[in-house]
This record gives sequence, structure tokens and C-alpha cells, in this order.
Amino acid sequence: LEKCLGAGAFGEVWSATDARAFKKLVAIKFLHEEHETNAEVVQRFIREGQATAQLSHPNVVALLDFSPDPRNLYLVSEYVAGD
Repeated sequence: LEKCLGAGAFGEVWSATDARAFKKLVAIKFLHEEHETNAEVVQRFIREGQATAQLSHPNVVALLDFSPDPRNLYLVSEYVAGD
């Protein structure tokens, strides 16, 4: 993890370098710890990953990886510079 790009009510997004992908810059979204035991929030996060994984369009940031494991939730997507 390199830098926190933003945070909201349910999670944070960090920039990171994916060592497996030729040092490609990625964005990783994590759920805040206090929400990890909230089944509704966890399911919403998992559905977000599943839905995003189905998308493929030049104007949509691609999901590269995600963990549906409620004990270790994250979404890894392409990094897009800017606001």
C-alpha cells in the first residue's frame, strides 16, 4: 500500500503497486474494520465486487481481483489518476 486515495463511510481506497503485474499501479478498496461484522454491509461489498467483475467497457474501470471472503474483503481495480 502506498497512499490513501480516499475514504468514505464504509471503506478506504489505497494506491498500491501490484508486484505480480509488472509493478502496475492499482487501487485497492477495503471495508472499514467496524463493518466487517455487519452481514448486510459485507454482502453489499461482495455484490459490488461480483457486479463490477461482470462489466467490460472502455469507460468503466476494470476490476482486477477481489476477495469474497468476509474475513478479508478487498477489491483491486485499475488505477485511474485524477478526481
